[in-house]
Amino acid sequence: MKIPNKLNLTFLIIRLLLSFVIGIELGNLYGMVAGFLLVLIPAMIKNKPMGGDIKLMAVLGFYLGVKNIFVLLAGTVGFSILYIIPKLIKQKEIKDFPLAPFVLLSYASVVIISAIV
Repeated sequence: MKIPNKLNLTFLIIRLLLSFVIGIELGNLYGMVAGFLLVLIPAMIKNKPMGGDIKLMAVLGFYLGVKNIFVLLAGTVGFSILYIIPKLIKQKEIKDFPLAPFVLLSYASVVIISAIV
């Protein structure tokens, strides 16, 4: 349940290197800020340590841009709900669960769908 800073830093460096090929738009920077804030604010409200998840959403927001970060967040919530419902039926109680697998699943879905469309 911990995302290493090296992993997030690697993703960020790769995106910065890719900027020479595909460029950086203002929407990418806004996506980074939006991704950061969209996870930071609920983490602060719930007083949960989610540093790796926050940084991961920020980096993926840098990849996707501000338009798609909200799609990423909706997909993350959707995949999380698909995980939680069977757990609730079986155990009647949910403890903390890792968010990163659902974020990455949602990211892969967004990339695949945008490649098809």
